[in-house]
Amino acid sequence: ELAALTGVDLNSSPESFAEAIFNYPNSAAEWVVVKRGPAGALLVTRDGHAVAVGCPEVKVGDTVGCGDSSAAAYVLGYLRARADASLDIGEALETTVTLATHVGSATAMNVGAGRNVARAETVLDLLNQGATGKTRGVSKVAASAALSVLKDAIARRLVDPVQVV
Repeated sequence: ELAALTGVDLNSSPESFAEAIFNYPNSAAEWVVVKRGPAGALLVTRDGHAVAVGCPEVKVGDTVGCGDSSAAAYVLGYLRARADASLDIGEALETTVTLATHVGSATAMNVGAGRNVARAETVLDLLNQGATGKTRGVSKVAASAALSVLKDAIARRLVDPVQVV
């Protein structure tokens, strides 16, 4: 999608795609996410912060809806970062991408376009695995932080306790 939108060569670095979006005429983007499928995702901010995170290996049932599901986690993270200036931006970004990749992975485990949304219990389980070091490319600290963010969002009813989106 980014290659078609920006004209950047498909084999370019993920950072090149982010730069092209930031430089796109009239772009107001503050964050750009480059999804990398089973390799995870990269988030780059307009002011130069970047974080890449892996994602859990799961048995894939259907990838329809994974991007939409993970987008909900990015919105939650963006709003959280904007609302609390005391957050360390690097940690907030890593937490956000970690939550998003886990939500996307949980969505992929289901089957049925339109019905395969991430179940909260599945995301919580995947994040618990990450927090104990069982997820390649994900730090235990980031998975623990993402777990706390999700639990808080559920407690505050910002997120459905059954389905994350």
